[in-house]
Amino acid sequence: MIDIHCHVLYGVDDGAEDFIDSKEMLRIAAEGGITDVIATPHCYPGMYDNFNGRTLTARFDSLNRRIGEIGSSVRVHSGMEVYADDDTLRRMDSGRLMTLAGSRYMLIECAFNENPRFMTHVLRGLRERGVHPIIAHPERYYFINDRMDTALEWVDMGCSLQLNAGSLTGYFGRESRESAYALLAMGAVQFVASDAHGAIKRTPELIEAYEQVGVHTSFRCAELLFKDNPAHILADEALEFVDLDSEFVKYERFMSDEDYWNSL
Repeated sequence: MIDIHCHVLYGVDDGAEDFIDSKEMLRIAAEGGITDVIATPHCYPGMYDNFNGRTLTARFDSLNRRIGEIGSSVRVHSGMEVYADDDTLRRMDSGRLMTLAGSRYMLIECAFNENPRFMTHVLRGLRERGVHPIIAHPERYYFINDRMDTALEWVDMGCSLQLNAGSLTGYFGRESRESAYALLAMGAVQFVASDAHGAIKRTPELIEAYEQVGVHTSFRCAELLFKDNPAHILADEALEFVDLDSEFVKYERFMSDEDYWNSL
């Protein structure tokens, strides 16, 4: 599996605090069958000022050098999680933003209570600049929970959706889980990633979510979301969508299963 959203770069945001954390996160990832990780530190101006440039590049180089010294089997690629604000498009034009592994794909998030029209404006601007936006964890945005069709509009614009593994397993609560499976049932999702922030909580583990997707859809769908499409990012290739004609999504059965929630 390939994890395209992981805060494994130490000392730059609310993810790994130091190299020990990064090393342990990569150990957990390797044990769970992850071969590649795209490190995506927050680019959140005013809070985490991680911009494309020598400082951030040096951080990535330092991490890769040190994991090379310990012989980690997980390959780490550079990227960032861009926070959408009024200056996002200007930062893109000035070269301050970074795509995933040097590809056309950019991971982007917004405030959970953002005005969806503003996010749509930013996404459209990125598309006009030749960037393929991947919206991080749309199932956790309040406005998506209320209006699922907003996410479908983004997909129609040429964007992609990335679900958090924790949303599929219930870590982020019932509403996020239900929204995640609703988007999955609509065939709108192209990625699942860990969005890991540490080695104790929100760890880089994907196997449970992979199995959940396999059970509630099909394991071919799981392969697409956890392996094939992430590999397409690393190769900077076109992505694939779930074929709803051949992938039966057992969403109604999942939604009626109260035993899961009673067991939490």
